Amino acid sequence: MDLDDLKKKLSQKDDSIENRPQPPADFELGRSSPQKQTSTVWNQEEKSLTGQWLTELLATVNRYKIYVSIVTALVLLGVAGFFIWRFFSFDRTSVALNIFGSEQAVSGEVINYIVHYKNNTRSVLKNVRLDFSFPTGSASIDEITVIRQGENNLISQNLAIIEPGQEAQVTFRLRLLGEKDSQ
Repeated sequence: MDLDDLKKKLSQKDDSIENRPQPPADFELGRSSPQKQTSTVWNQEEKSLTGQWLTELLATVNRYKIYVSIVTALVLLGVAGFFIWRFFSFDRTSVALNIFGSEQAVSGEVINYIVHYKNNTRSVLKNVRLDFSFPTGSASIDEITVIRQGENNLISQNLAIIEPGQEAQVTFRLRLLGEKDSQ
């Protein structure tokens, strides 16, 4: 049957309604819509997906907090370590060493050289050795071992331990050798 014939048949004033096409049963008037039945499995999957997403989010946030805490702790330890190192480290420029003596001397004269030292660091200095070098044209008056080192003589004296803030001095007495009254 083509479309035109169908139109004619439907529009006929025919008393026979039985021959007319009927709507599906689901569209009958007065009939309530069927209850939507969702399976409990779908609800459980949806809940588990929501719970899983929330669990993953919380795990990510907790992991982020842990990473931030670890990085913060490492930075704080580094800063604290730096300040502790600076506080207790040895800085040789903080050890004061001054030598006092005559600027001019005449041959045969005894000259006193005073070496004054002070530990301005916060560290205890152990096994400290003071080396005093002087020219070969002079000789030590004291009973100290003199070592010849190239063009100079060397007196080495052990100072043992120097506490923080401790200061002391050592005197080296030398006689200039040469012709009498020469400068």
